[in-house]
Amino acid sequence: MYVASLTIDLLFKKVFSDPDIARSFLEDLLGILITEIVVLGIEHKLSDDAVIVKFDYRCKVNGEYVIIEMQQQYKKDVIKRFYLYHCLDTALQLEMLQSIEMIRPNGEKYKEKVYSGVVPVHTILWMVDDSLNFNDDFIVFTTLPELAKDFISDETLWSQPLEKIVTARAETLKILNNTTKDLGFLQKNRMIYVFQENIVKNRRNRPYNKWFDLAKKSKNPKNVKSDFDEFKDSKVMAEVIRRLEKTKLEPYEYKYVSDLYQYENMLDQTKREAERMAQEVMQTKQEAARSQQEAARSQQEAARSQQEAARSQQEATRMAQEAARSQQEAKRMEQELVRQKERAEQAEKTEKTKILKAVHGFLMLGKDVPYIADILGISIEETYNLAEQISDK
Repeated sequence: MYVASLTIDLLFKKVFSDPDIARSFLEDLLGILITEIVVLGIEHKLSDDAVIVKFDYRCKVNGEYVIIEMQQQYKKDVIKRFYLYHCLDTALQLEMLQSIEMIRPNGEKYKEKVYSGVVPVHTILWMVDDSLNFNDDFIVFTTLPELAKDFISDETLWSQPLEKIVTARAETLKILNNTTKDLGFLQKNRMIYVFQENIVKNRRNRPYNKWFDLAKKSKNPKNVKSDFDEFKDSKVMAEVIRRLEKTKLEPYEYKYVSDLYQYENMLDQTKREAERMAQEVMQTKQEAARSQQEAARSQQEAARSQQEAARSQQEATRMAQEAARSQQEAKRMEQELVRQKERAEQAEKTEKTKILKAVHGFLMLGKDVPYIADILGISIEETYNLAEQISDK
């Protein structure tokens, strides 16, 4: 480590305690020429609850108050906390306001603050890692009439004809431009969220870029002297680096930085371990999900197999029933053939008996064999055989 991190509160205060450094930074960031800068106390006690409020940096620039707050760790309440600081910096002006002597109707004298001496406050919020989901270098919030917000966000208005939109804009401007009793003072108070990571990434070649590039490089615990060669030609930046140099740190500063780095390393290790465990848990969940899906597919396949087996069994049963019906039909046909044969044999026997009787009758009438064969339509040979059978009886 060649220099300690500028983003460490202790060293940030050390660097910005130099008015020339503070002036240069504010001129680069705000794009203004500072003719007067007064460094103010950063620690204040609120009497009601004995709460100590500590600003990272507080000054008065060209007659207006400026505070700089650096936010390194991620906190959910950062917006409300900084708004409170912004309000407190305004409230602390009560210490500086002049009082005038007033007389009540009963002649009693009292003192009253003259609030016309209240000046705007500019709160600069240096966000080291958090970008609040913005891609810009910085975002400025100020106090505007609600109608101005409504003019922009009212979707129904923007679907109206252009004439109505222009009329609404004129009404909005009328309110914005009303400076009665110094209403414009409200718009002069600003909360400026500055995003270090965005500035380093966007590379928009602005005067303030060098400050955040230096802060980014100094944040690396393994930085070396050559990392800061680009800043050596600037007297102000060279002084910033000198105040951060490891060899120039006071013993208590070095211990503070070392302890902080150890703590951050521990946090990083804990975070990495937590991330690793989270990945393992996620992998386990994914594997369990895959296993459940595979089990579900196997169960579905088993159900399909069972359904197919049931259909096969039903088909086999149907075929067996069909075979049984075919067998029964074959047996019935066989029996029918037997009956038909028996009927045929019986008919043949009956026919032979009739013919035999007829032959016998003709023989009794004295008819010869050729005559009988011709009348009955049978052969002479068969007629002779029948005649012999009759004579044998």
